Amino acid sequence: MPTITQNTFSQETHPWNWHIPEVANKLLIGTFPTDARNRKHNFFYCSSTNRFWEILAAVAQHSFELLSGENAIEERKAILNKLKLGLTDMGKIVYRQQGSSKDHSLFPIEFMDIVQILNDYPAIDSLIVSGNTQGNSSLSWFSIFCSINNIKLNIKELGKQQATEIIIADRKIKILLAYSSSRLSRLSTEKLIEVYRSYLYDG
Repeated sequence: MPTITQNTFSQETHPWNWHIPEVANKLLIGTFPTDARNRKHNFFYCSSTNRFWEILAAVAQHSFELLSGENAIEERKAILNKLKLGLTDMGKIVYRQQGSSKDHSLFPIEFMDIVQILNDYPAIDSLIVSGNTQGNSSLSWFSIFCSINNIKLNIKELGKQQATEIIIADRKIKILLAYSSSRLSRLSTEKLIEVYRSYLYDG
C-alpha cells in the first residue's frame, strides 16, 4: 500500500461574514462555519453537535418552533435581536483540512476585520470569545489579529478574570471569555446557560 504524504486542504471564504442587529451592543466571535455538509441551514452554529441555539433560546426564554429552512434562520435572528447580540467569526478565508469541521483542522488565511465592524456598529461595547491561545480558537485567532494590528490584549488578565478591556476602533471595548457550546465541552448545558445569561444581561 503506497504511503500518503500529501496533506489535503481546500480554501474557503466565509459564506455570510456576520449578522449584527442594529440594536446589538455585544458581538460574539467564533472561528469559522462548519463544513457545508454538516449545516442544517446557512447560518451560524447550525451543526447538530452544537448547543449554541439551545443555550441562547433558554437565555432569551424562547421556545423554538422552526428547526430548518429559511424561516428557522429568521427565528434565530429574532433571538439575536432580543438579546442585542451580533455574530461573526475571526476567519474570513481559511484552509480546511480534509473536509473536517474541527477547529484544529482550520488554518486562517485572512481574518475578519473586527476594527471595521466596530466602526460600522458603534453601539457594540463588548466582544465575546472562547477557547485559549493554544491551537485554534476564536480567542487564539483574535489574539493574533490584535498582535498584527498593534492592539494590546492582556491575555493573563482575561484568563484569570474571564474579562479584560482593550482599546480598539478608538474606544474602550470589554473582552469576555466564554466557554465553547460544542457538545464535546465538559460543561453542562445548565452551566453554559448561566454563563451566557450573565454575559448577555449583566456583562
